[in-house]
Amino acid sequence: MLMKVRLWVLLTRLSLGGVSVFVPALLGMTTAQAQRVIDVTPSVNSQTVSPDTSISGVFENEAGVSVKAGSVKILLNAQDITSRSTITRSFFSYRPSAPLPAGDYTVRLDYESTQGQLRSVSWNFTVRPQVTLTVSQVTHNAAEGLRPGATFLVTLNGTRGGRASVLLVENGRTVREIQAQESSAGVYTATLPVAVDSDVREGVVIGRLESQGVVTYGAAAQPAMFGVQAQASTPPTSSNPSQPGSSPPTTGSGTSSTPATSAPLTAPRVTSHQDGDRIQTRGFTLSGETSPSAQVNVVVTATTPILGGVVNIGGDRLINQVVQADAQGRFELEVPSPAILQRGTRYTVELTAELQNQTSKTTTLELRQR
Repeated sequence: MLMKVRLWVLLTRLSLGGVSVFVPALLGMTTAQAQRVIDVTPSVNSQTVSPDTSISGVFENEAGVSVKAGSVKILLNAQDITSRSTITRSFFSYRPSAPLPAGDYTVRLDYESTQGQLRSVSWNFTVRPQVTLTVSQVTHNAAEGLRPGATFLVTLNGTRGGRASVLLVENGRTVREIQAQESSAGVYTATLPVAVDSDVREGVVIGRLESQGVVTYGAAAQPAMFGVQAQASTPPTSSNPSQPGSSPPTTGSGTSSTPATSAPLTAPRVTSHQDGDRIQTRGFTLSGETSPSAQVNVVVTATTPILGGVVNIGGDRLINQVVQADAQGRFELEVPSPAILQRGTRYTVELTAELQNQTSKTTTLELRQR
């Protein structure tokens, strides 16, 4: 008697590390363990994949059973990319010729093992363009103090097209948020009238920039001061140094004395460094030249990025002193290391010379820690 035997072929779904694997199984028979696909790129269900990503994975061979490289077929959103991929018995890789558009993607691999078993593997990922945001500088006009009635102005330089605001941490206790407007490409300004009852003795000024769900921060190098404290510490000054009713100094003959004309004061020039130079030591020697015998006021402030550069902590004033230039106009001083030192620490150097009631323009340069 002729007996008919039917073997039912089923498609069994396995989940291996988030990768869906479909293997054929025979009823009544034990199948060999499927060759797995591991270390896939992009990772399974990743949501913020860069448009220039590659697609790859590793075939994990087991018990002497491997993949037939010639049997591998790769589909990206149902489009066959096999001919543009690199495929071996151990791994596969595909590099798109152009950045992938934003959206959802499914990768599917069909292949056969050396034992003749058919496999199908798939996983998903989402391409979302990466937003690069930077805050390069935050400055304000209240470093020397603002009186009530003045306008506190903050300027933030960074990536254009974002939404900006300023966080003012007042005296280490309260935080005030001031909305900013993009006045020109990448330049944002925020203003705040200084009220009569304002009393900000130390205001940390932090710029906040947001775009497409990404947020970055930057802090001003100097704290802000305005209101009652500023009014007390910055009395009004007269443009005329003579007191009311006083007479100009006279010589013994009774004629007015005209001061001798002195040579123009030379603005300080840094000779040890150039703007943008990299510092490779803990602390550094700053030297320069100006007019002979001039007094040079040197201010060096350090700004250090923390939390991977998300926030910059500013206001660490390393030097604020006056140094005397010698008879040839040369001067030199040692700048100590900041309390927190790491790669990317920014040093802002400001120098102003004074001599015989003359004040030079301020020389400014920026150095970076390597």
